[in-house]
Order: sequence, then structure tokens, then C-alpha cells
Amino acid sequence: MAHPPDPAECYADTATDTLSAFAPVGSTIVLVSDPTQADRDSYGRLLRYVDHDRNDVALELLVAGAARLYDSDPSIERNQAYERAVELARDHGRGLWGHC
Repeated sequence: MAHPPDPAECYADTATDTLSAFAPVGSTIVLVSDPTQADRDSYGRLLRYVDHDRNDVALELLVAGAARLYDSDPSIERNQAYERAVELARDHGRGLWGHC
């Protein structure tokens, strides 16, 4: 997303559209905690996976190349699946990996 005066990062607008397709505004989502992580981050934000229609939204974004995976310490419970999704997206030049 843009943070004026800085423009949005490469692929940000498309990534936002992709998120809207996977979990449309007004749809029902399920927030899932990760037992390997704290309940909140250092800014007080709730740390949760977002599932929609039994699908992991973050995983779908990673597969589409519409998100990046950030390291966490300790590793998140779904890290192995997320790393594989990023690898596939990169290898196939999907999303930001083919545009940025």
C-alpha cells in the first residue's frame, strides 16, 4: 500500500485485489491461533492465520505470488507449507516474482 509521499511497493495493488478475490469484503473468515507463537506481536496486533471457506488465505496469496514470507523466531506452525508455496511461485514467476 502507498504511504505518501512514497508510492505503493511493486505489485501491492494487484496483491490487494488478489486478497479481495480470496476473501471478499463481508465474507466470513475464521481466525486460527498458532501454538508456536505469542498471542500478539510487539505492536499489540493479534497474531492469527486467516482461513476462508476452509482455505488458508495466506497460503493462497503465497502460491499466487501475491505475498512474501517473513521469517519468525520461532518458526510458525505452517512454515514448511508456506516456504514450499513461495518456492513454487518464484519458480513459475507468479505474481510479484514475475513483475518486481
